[in-house]
Amino acid sequence: MEAVTKSKIARGIEALFRAVLAILLYLLPAFPVSFAFMALNKSTNVYNGLYSATTAIVTIILFIAVNKVLSRSNDSFIAHDRLDKISVISLIAIALGLIGMVYCYLDIADVISEYIDSFKEKVAEYGEAMDRFSDVEEEAVPLWDSVIYMISMVILIPLTEELVFRGAVLGSLRRGFKPWTAIVLSALIFGLMHGISMHIGYALICGLIIGACYYFTNSIYASFMIHAIFNLVGSAVPFFMDLNLFEIDPQIRHGIQATMNYICIGMMIPAVCAYLLLMTKHRIKDGDIKKDILSSSRIRGRR
Repeated sequence: MEAVTKSKIARGIEALFRAVLAILLYLLPAFPVSFAFMALNKSTNVYNGLYSATTAIVTIILFIAVNKVLSRSNDSFIAHDRLDKISVISLIAIALGLIGMVYCYLDIADVISEYIDSFKEKVAEYGEAMDRFSDVEEEAVPLWDSVIYMISMVILIPLTEELVFRGAVLGSLRRGFKPWTAIVLSALIFGLMHGISMHIGYALICGLIIGACYYFTNSIYASFMIHAIFNLVGSAVPFFMDLNLFEIDPQIRHGIQATMNYICIGMMIPAVCAYLLLMTKHRIKDGDIKKDILSSSRIRGRR
């Protein structure tokens, strides 16, 4: 019994060590990319889109390369099962519901900030952090960089973070902990990596839901889809509207954004149903696998 306990502790420590290594590997590309921008005398504030895209691409290449090397020894950390149509529809609903949850979260934060000054400062800091042009004049940023910024926001950053947090981190933790313990730990890490601010609350919740969906579907495509839709509707579209390239009347722009907000809030209940559907499908599939294993072992036993 003592040997089994020690074995579990050893596996847990090893899993945490691998997760920490994955985070360090995730942070590594930012240093050479920042150095390159400094050497070229290019501001990362002005060219934030190019900086984000370059860092993300380097990180994606790095993690795919590491996964390929590990897969040779059957130690791959990225699950990539194909998704059926029902799962895809469910994931879209979950992504929109998560955006609705964030809107409610921020609305509640605004109400609380009316009564607590320290909280009001946090809300203001969050607003500045989410503003692309808080550190630079909008006129100083070329349009092509804003386009790259949106592409990074919708495709490159979600792919990077899913390879890291659901692929490498959650994949590592699952080797030493039970599935739900691993999901919670990876969500905590995901939340903390977004900083001790307004981000951490909804980043933690999103980390839990996305991690669970990754577990239910056994597919990085699932977590990437949720993350990409979340960033598209929640960040890229509002950013594009604020650029106002087509000089749309402010009231019309506000109406479009408000309509999107209400749709996402309305999707919160369908999102819960979609989540329960994915969980049920996983339990049925898991049960079938266990039955197959049991029947196979009985057949071998008879032989």
